[in-house]
Amino acid sequence: MKFLSLPLRLFCEQALLVLALIGSILLSGCGGGGGSSPGEVDSVTPRPIVPSNTTGLSAVVANGTYADELPTCALADSSADSCSLQTVPLLGMETDTPAVDDVMSRVVVSHAWMGVRFREALQQMPAEMLDLFKSITVIVIADNIRPSSYRSLTGAIYLDPNRLWLSNAEKDTIDKTPDFRSGFGAELQFVSLWRYVKDGDYAWERYSLDGTETRTLDDIIRPLAALLFHELAHAGDFFPPADIALIDPDQSVLEAALEQSDTRISTRLTAQQPLNSDLLKGLGLVLFRGLDADDEQMALTAEQVGLEFEIDGASDDYSYSSKFEDVAMLFEEVMMKYHFDIDRELAYTNQPDDPELCNNFIIAWGSRHRTGIPLVQSRAEFAVQQLLNRDDVSEYMAVLPDALMMHNQEPWCTVQQLDPDPEAPLDDREAARQLLPTPMRPEDMNPGYH
Repeated sequence: MKFLSLPLRLFCEQALLVLALIGSILLSGCGGGGGSSPGEVDSVTPRPIVPSNTTGLSAVVANGTYADELPTCALADSSADSCSLQTVPLLGMETDTPAVDDVMSRVVVSHAWMGVRFREALQQMPAEMLDLFKSITVIVIADNIRPSSYRSLTGAIYLDPNRLWLSNAEKDTIDKTPDFRSGFGAELQFVSLWRYVKDGDYAWERYSLDGTETRTLDDIIRPLAALLFHELAHAGDFFPPADIALIDPDQSVLEAALEQSDTRISTRLTAQQPLNSDLLKGLGLVLFRGLDADDEQMALTAEQVGLEFEIDGASDDYSYSSKFEDVAMLFEEVMMKYHFDIDRELAYTNQPDDPELCNNFIIAWGSRHRTGIPLVQSRAEFAVQQLLNRDDVSEYMAVLPDALMMHNQEPWCTVQQLDPDPEAPLDDREAARQLLPTPMRPEDMNPGYH
């Protein structure tokens, strides 16, 4: 979520209706502070940082139906400013089968190259992704968005252009301010790490905004797809595709979002198959919302946290930051496996004295493709059914392999060749221990990437 530099504000969902009407509910790949107890982690989400005015933002399709209204509606700052759905409707209120041109008619950018690149990328995405845009009003891509996010106040998604640049000239237009969540949980004695892997290696290369490397379009498709599946899951959660035709267009976006609160996918998932770990809900506030850890949390080891996570129903510990992130993470992982055959890994390691080298992060508990666990898969199946508006999603579930445990006491640097038997010897164990010093990839550390 990005457009990033204003102070964070908390927005509440209907359980805290008064606060929600003052501000708005925000979701997405963003953490933040809020909530007074583990049981309340799903009631407050942080506000993404967005531009304070429309200067420099312009619609990619200059003669589009809503070109003049898109920037203003996307930057609404209070319930009173939330645009009417008559002014800018959800895309699905206009078409049941969005095409690339339909999506691009809702895009506003700070630099022209961002619109060009987004169109190029959309043309390479799974066709199924276009349907997910039915639940949004606007797509905002701008130089100072970090992290990417979704806001129910506006019905818009806000995308960090770090996922889009190809050339150094494009890269130089992007704000390099670090994600504000990058220091969350530093006082804990464990670290939460994650990555996507394919064929025994990272699923994509890491390119720094501070480097001089260039990229090809192929380099950005997978990481951008993960981001879009995640943010569009938030939009579909607030405006389930099955219910779009029933929405009253005379309402504001926020009013419509609040009216949908009982039918939200996350509300129904939490009611039917809740996450149960109070320990992890509490840690979710620390890791992803920036609350200070208490003495009990600071005493937890990586192994203790991993064993607690192992028996609950989440696919990722980011799921404990809010019920909205729970849905988005389940959906994202299944879609990335189905469309790209990419596996997600999550691990807990020590908190090393030198975090610059990944050799210093030693795995105490780790797992690959959590959605292969029956409890997690059941919850993921519900999310996929609702977000794709399909009763039968067996083809998506069929591609999910059984979950595998990672080898403990190995450095995070090496993507392990996992065996179904967690006690089996690791072929490259000695090689892993003798790795040359390898820099840590910052995006591996939650919550910075989400």
